[in-house]
Amino acid sequence: MCKILIAYPGSQNLDAVISKTNGLSNKSGPFDITIYLGDVLPDHNKPGPSLDLDIDHPIYFTTGASSKESSEPHDIKPNFSYLGNYGVRTFPNGIKMGFVTGDEAILNRDGDIIIAKLKDHKDIDFLVTYQWPKTLAQEAKVFLGNSIVDEIVRTTRPKYHLAVGSSAGKFYERAPFQWDDGTITRFISLSKFGSKEKWIYAFNYNITQDGKVALPKNLTSNPFEVPEASKENITPEQVHEEESKKRKSENSTTQSEVQGEPTPKRQTITRKVVSPENCFFCLSNPKLESHMIISIGEHAYLTIAKGPLTRPTEKMKFSGHCLIIPIAHAPKIDYNKDAVPNNAQLLNEIMRYEVSLVKFFASFNLGTILFQINRSNSVHFHIQVFPIPVDFLPDFGKILEKNAKLNNTKFSKNVKLDFKKYADECDQDYQDLLKSNKDFISFTVINKSISDKTIYISTIESLEKSLDLQFGRRTLAYLLQSPKRIKWDKCQQSTQKETAETELFKEAFKEFDFTMGI
Repeated sequence: MCKILIAYPGSQNLDAVISKTNGLSNKSGPFDITIYLGDVLPDHNKPGPSLDLDIDHPIYFTTGASSKESSEPHDIKPNFSYLGNYGVRTFPNGIKMGFVTGDEAILNRDGDIIIAKLKDHKDIDFLVTYQWPKTLAQEAKVFLGNSIVDEIVRTTRPKYHLAVGSSAGKFYERAPFQWDDGTITRFISLSKFGSKEKWIYAFNYNITQDGKVALPKNLTSNPFEVPEASKENITPEQVHEEESKKRKSENSTTQSEVQGEPTPKRQTITRKVVSPENCFFCLSNPKLESHMIISIGEHAYLTIAKGPLTRPTEKMKFSGHCLIIPIAHAPKIDYNKDAVPNNAQLLNEIMRYEVSLVKFFASFNLGTILFQINRSNSVHFHIQVFPIPVDFLPDFGKILEKNAKLNNTKFSKNVKLDFKKYADECDQDYQDLLKSNKDFISFTVINKSISDKTIYISTIESLEKSLDLQFGRRTLAYLLQSPKRIKWDKCQQSTQKETAETELFKEAFKEFDFTMGI
């Protein structure tokens, strides 16, 4: 019988986790093997842990998604061993551990080589990967997973499969399942140190475990052996297709559609002209839901979102999902400051709201993502603002790429989206695009400081094709591993709840709200 300890420290928390696992080893160990999952070592170009602590028990780790370590195994220091990109490690007690890099570029490039290398080894005890297998991700309804990992699991049939799934990690322990040769597999995914979910896990492992052991009471059918056609899992493609069937043409946009409400399909494309008195974003509309307004400036105002995507945190007792909306009724804004009267003042006020919100969410240790659709046949321009845990931000580019690819290949009637990435808003190409007054869709990802931002922008080249108005919300729902919150009406709150949330937001936002002095 062996004692096994697994943990996901995260690259910036390594010293703290080593200290904790040292203490746990002394108290409850010694552990025969300790395995660190996910991103373990920091980027060489950024400050990280000191690694000055002595390590009193063997710790092994492989490459995470952002690791720059070489492919060759080596010891970082005594009892702290890097396993390499992929391969199999056999320990003195006979345990075999297969491990696979978290770098998807390597995984996609060398997938066949990895599978062939692991296929030469029988009776893998532990399989360590960064990504989840796509089969289990679909089963758990989270936007994680890589199909190459599925093939690796089918090839190795490990006793335990250990993973994290993303830079933030996700705790998930699946019920065991059995293969046709009698092997029983258990899947465990960990969240990262510092989260509310489990980031460390200890268990006993019987080295002689084989297919003849007593069957667990919670044994399930093997999800990897279920024919694809009979699976009832909800995939991102199925969610997207279901919503597409229910959406109106984007050229007849209503306020409900902007917020995410599925609406019936029309036979013809006709743009519905919405006047200010009927626009749900215009302050002049007598039906405006004013109980949701947080702040009003001279040219723009701030309101909570209806059916918020994000949820309250332990420190922030409200969702934080909000909208910056120009007071003037216009489908888009022009980023040329002098394009129309008061345009410079509007752009300045929008920027002040953005800066205030970034600082506000940073006070809760949260990052910020801004999303906008700036196109000439919208109803009323607005920017959606989402507070995002900083651990999720590194995965945004990958999630966006997957969603854009799905939009472009699966849904031929949609406008093609080709996002360009800018690390500096002063980049001349980016400024030229803004000032060209082309229609576009964009995300701005900000890691707690307004100067630490990355911009992803795609022009909208056609007004004749459909634009998925929920592309932004869908992308962020998958980033947050909350696909059930894609539809706003599934997250809708009562008027009483909306009012209470608005008041909580307003009270907390007071010291950041520049309009308080207007």
